[in-house]
Amino acid sequence: MSGKIGEKLFDEKVTILDDGTIDGKFASASYDDEGVPRRRNMLIEKGVLKSFIYDLKTAAQSGVESTGNASRGLFNPPEPSFTNLFIQPGETPLKDILASIDEGIIVEDLLGIGQGNIISGAFSNPLALAFKIEKGEIVGRVKDLSIAGNIYDLLKNVSAVSKEAQWVYSTFYAPYILIPEMNVAGKA
Repeated sequence: MSGKIGEKLFDEKVTILDDGTIDGKFASASYDDEGVPRRRNMLIEKGVLKSFIYDLKTAAQSGVESTGNASRGLFNPPEPSFTNLFIQPGETPLKDILASIDEGIIVEDLLGIGQGNIISGAFSNPLALAFKIEKGEIVGRVKDLSIAGNIYDLLKNVSAVSKEAQWVYSTFYAPYILIPEMNVAGKA
């Protein structure tokens, strides 16, 4: 996505920001690990790439200022890291999204999250918790399934984003996102 700031790369229903200033959240602080004030960074707004996150080193390499996103491990130098990643909820109630699905799955949790290729967007993950949807109704839990695809391509065609959202893993706020097609593999 380098060199594509200002371009529409995703569906207009997709807005993502990183906010290290939300009161009471685990990844919030006044300053990052390099002493730069934390702030709210709009990353994608209505499908348009607006910004990236930077620490002092990557900001200098890119000719921009730090976004207050430096994180340091115990024995590691600082590196850019998300704080509270926030996907903007949409307009559609979850019950209406479910009612619109003739056949599909609702994914609640993945195994091995973070194992995808950040540069290319490719991922393949087994499902930890997911449910089968038939004719708008959740009919049961599914087991032994995996999903795969390219997140950058999938976010170009979003059918709906739910009004409802929740904090996941303390630092990730996400609504339900309806993707019309995705690769699903399972045991026969």
